[in-house]
Amino acid sequence: MKNWLSKILIFIKLKYQDISILHTTKIFSYDEYNRHTKNHQKDDAEKFLFEKSLLPKTQTKFIFSGYCYVCKKIVDFLVDFQHSYEVNNILMPNWRERLACPSCHLVNRTRATVHLFEQECKPMHDSKIYITEQTTPLYSLLKTAYPNTFGSEYIGDVLGYGDCNQNGIRNEDLTKLSFNNDEFDFSRLVVSLWA
Repeated sequence: MKNWLSKILIFIKLKYQDISILHTTKIFSYDEYNRHTKNHQKDDAEKFLFEKSLLPKTQTKFIFSGYCYVCKKIVDFLVDFQHSYEVNNILMPNWRERLACPSCHLVNRTRATVHLFEQECKPMHDSKIYITEQTTPLYSLLKTAYPNTFGSEYIGDVLGYGDCNQNGIRNEDLTKLSFNNDEFDFSRLVVSLWA
């Protein structure tokens, strides 16, 4: 019953709010970051209390209903305590690295990356995109949505850069890519998902 009610409340909230916009703040210096952090301490405290209210009595996995931007629907996100950390002596899930969607299998940080990329770059279906991964759900999603997506992994010097191994995985070194200059749309965009 509680899960059903939370889905209705989420639906009502989403109906009256533009969920297609990911609200962000652009920060260009360390001083701006410090001012932003100081000005949002109350918001951060409220966010912590909300996140704390979601926790189960024991540190077990649980679900949280929400809207998945990638799937364009309300889903039951899986939350667990992998990569958890303590805040004020309370073990908290790593909200950035968890909240796994059961449909697209992307975690919170990766879904946010897709959302921000589409919002800010506005790629076309035929945009030529390069991503520095090729064996992940994110690559598969981008390749499906944008067929001119190219991916690679760093395999090392056992294979020439730009060559593919027997599984079709392209080998690239981010410090010396084998592609031509300006071969891709968004060539001035670098997204690093290394945590």
